[in-house]
Amino acid sequence: MRIHRMKDWNRRDSYPIYQLGNPQLRIFRPTFGMTLVRPGKPQPPDTVQFRISMEMTKFDVKNYLKNIYNVPVAAVRTRIQYCTNKKRNHLNQRVKRPDYKVAYVQLSQQQTFQFPDIFPEKEKQHDEGSVEAMQEKFMEDERQRQKPDPRRGGVTECEITNAFVSLGGMQGDRKPFPQPIEDPNTPPLIAWDLTS
Repeated sequence: MRIHRMKDWNRRDSYPIYQLGNPQLRIFRPTFGMTLVRPGKPQPPDTVQFRISMEMTKFDVKNYLKNIYNVPVAAVRTRIQYCTNKKRNHLNQRVKRPDYKVAYVQLSQQQTFQFPDIFPEKEKQHDEGSVEAMQEKFMEDERQRQKPDPRRGGVTECEITNAFVSLGGMQGDRKPFPQPIEDPNTPPLIAWDLTS
């Protein structure tokens, strides 16, 4: 276990060493980068989301954007996104993706940012008699047919069928049960009509 930790420690980029008096970090060529990501939930127009290195601090993010890209920054909030380890590999060992840090940067001076739409959705135009148009129409009809009826209040078709069968209405293959008929020769007994 100790060897594994040593390998992991040697693999990482080292953070600048602490200097006496704790002067401000001077980074001339940064050893880490920032990735601009599309936010999963709607954000205010002046907020930008980045995926950053775990070693970066709020001040590093602010200095990085200000000095390299000349972006005015009002505030920086960070959080660590912990990844799950529920996946397993072919040897049934747990596999965990590495955790990462997310930075929410609020721009100053009334600046806004909108994530560009790199791959816009195109409207599919099919000819009237084409196979794609018929397939699309069929799929839409199936969606409408399988849509639950709002008047039922959440009761599914399966529950109604099971209740009907338990009351004696139908057999499992949806055929009606044989109805009893009275035989004129034996009035007190009931005979079943099995021909239907």
